Amino acid sequence: MSKPKKVTAGSGNVFADLGFANPEEELLKAKLVREIRGILKRRKLTQTKAAVILGLKQPDVSALVTGRVGKFSIDRLVRCLHRLDYKVDVVVRHKPRRGSSSDGGSRMAQSARPLKKRQALAMPDKTTRSKTTIKVI
Repeated sequence: MSKPKKVTAGSGNVFADLGFANPEEELLKAKLVREIRGILKRRKLTQTKAAVILGLKQPDVSALVTGRVGKFSIDRLVRCLHRLDYKVDVVVRHKPRRGSSSDGGSRMAQSARPLKKRQALAMPDKTTRSKTTIKVI
């Protein structure tokens, strides 16, 4: 008989689980890179052609598509998406407190116009209890 294995539930952010210094930023970068990589693949662009469009050198495109994003800032990744004709919107909303009985958060959500979006990327801000959502349209 095999010994039962211990399973630990993840936090929802693999970078936090692995102890990265800025896990929210790393997760956001990973999501932006996934979008860029998907766009390049759908357009069937070579790394050389992608480099011309993105305003990067081919080795930087190689690093980008293989997930080595250490030298890429969030701003640089957003610029890459812009050069691929994608718009990135940042939406900041107040995050209601847990256990709050007020319905203010749901009223705000109902009154907001829904955005046409391809994917929403969230980056929580621990200092203000708000959530920043980046939408790639």
